[in-house]
Order: sequence, then structure tokens, then C-alpha cells
Amino acid sequence: MPWEKAGSSMKSREPVSKCIHIIDKLDRIISVSESWLLFAQENQAGESCHPDKIINRPIWDFIDGDETQQFYEIILKNIRTEHKTVTLPFRCDAPEKRRYLELKITPIQQENIEFASSIIHEELRDAVKILELGIARSDKLIRMCSMCKKVELSENTWVEAESAVISLKLFEQSKLPQISHGLCTECFKLGMSEFEKTFT
Repeated sequence: MPWEKAGSSMKSREPVSKCIHIIDKLDRIISVSESWLLFAQENQAGESCHPDKIINRPIWDFIDGDETQQFYEIILKNIRTEHKTVTLPFRCDAPEKRRYLELKITPIQQENIEFASSIIHEELRDAVKILELGIARSDKLIRMCSMCKKVELSENTWVEAESAVISLKLFEQSKLPQISHGLCTECFKLGMSEFEKTFT
């Protein structure tokens, strides 16, 4: 399962402020919370996540991969139509830790939608260089699941990033590959299951 907790270092995190951003009816980002900005800074997002670089831009500029965009298009359309909240698990990993989060997507006034993320668990690990920002990369691509952050080795075979580094012999290459995003089979099924529970 994509949310299986590997190892014994998994710990519940102390409650923290939710990271919140809001989009308008045209799917443009209209606000981000202070905790969202702090989280971005802690993860070395740099100027790319400064409010001036984000506000009034379509949320689709920040969702990579056709499958992932299509999934969220379906979710947002039904949230606006049915006025229901959807809760999804996902991961937002750093090189040295796995982060398990919960995302609540809620309809609010004037067809706006609020995205509120909370960290549920964190798991320390040896740093995985392929997840580092700002390093030189080759023209080659590897595919990572947008939800569980596993890497595709072959069709329907997805593994943790550190296992992918070994299996794909990435450190034998002069530069690490770029990362593209999609949805693994299990996360697509999990997401559609949550969708069906909410809207049917």
C-alpha cells in the first residue's frame, strides 16, 4: 500500500498550524497562509514560492503531470457542484525525511476552494540526493507519484526513492535525472475510492 509506514522511526508530529491556500472560481491562487509560506521556506523553495510569484497564478501551474491534473480537475468540479469536502492522504518528502500529510479540500464562498494540509507523521532517513533542489540534472526523466512519492521502475512497479536510486543505478550517471510526476496505480485507486465515498 502507498501509505505503509516503513521502519520504526515513524512518529506522530505535534499539532501545527495548517498550511492553507485558497483558489477562486477560475482556479487562481488568491491567498496563502503564513504557515504555508514558512513550510515552503523550510523546504528551500526560495523565491519561487514568494507570494508575488504565486498570487493570481492558476493552481495548475503548480500541479505537475497530466494524470495528476486530470484527477484534481475531477475533484474540484465535484466539490463545487456537490459542496462537499474531500480528504486525501499524500506525501511531501524532504531529502532526509518522509512526510505523511492529510489534505482537506473544502468549498467556501463564491465558488472558492480551500486547500488545508496537515502533517500527520514524519520518518527520518538517510538523505536522498535525487530529491534535493537546485542540483544540476540531465535531460533524462524519472517518474514519481504525486501522492505517495514513490518512483516508477517499470509499468506498475513503484518503489521508494532511495530504492529507485539503487535499482536504476542513478549515482553511476554524471548527472541525476529530472523528475516528472504522475499517479501510481495504487494512489489512483485510493484517490478514486475517496472520491466515490464522498460523492456517491
